[in-house]
Amino acid sequence: MDLLLLREYTPSATFGELYLDAENLDLPYCYSVERPWLDNAPMVSCVPEGTYTIVLHTSPKFGKVYYLENHKLGVSLHDATKRTHILIHPANWASQLLGCIALGKSIIEFPQGRGVTSSKATCRRFKTKLNGETHTLTIRGMK
Repeated sequence: MDLLLLREYTPSATFGELYLDAENLDLPYCYSVERPWLDNAPMVSCVPEGTYTIVLHTSPKFGKVYYLENHKLGVSLHDATKRTHILIHPANWASQLLGCIALGKSIIEFPQGRGVTSSKATCRRFKTKLNGETHTLTIRGMK
């Protein structure tokens, strides 16, 4: 499956629309929130645009989640790269993330700021849909 994440960058966070089929952009499967772009600084920046392999991984904190891998962009799970442990896991606001991607049912304005809703349920549904298989995720800005 070739997934596509189209991003909107703001000073406080990065928001996106995730499509399960990069060729069919009629309706997003879900939405995302990440930290703002801060020059790919570990733990505080969203990941760079590009194409990643996403692989199922068991995280001590989040259980079974997907992680991003692209050695050319300096992203891997454990290797000596600039960014490690970039996971797709539940969270509602960018401030809850350390450089990872959170998924949600929608993007709304909370009292705490803009974020995603129903993140745990959306991440469970995403894992079920991807069936534990390895996939490709392309990340780029909205045009």
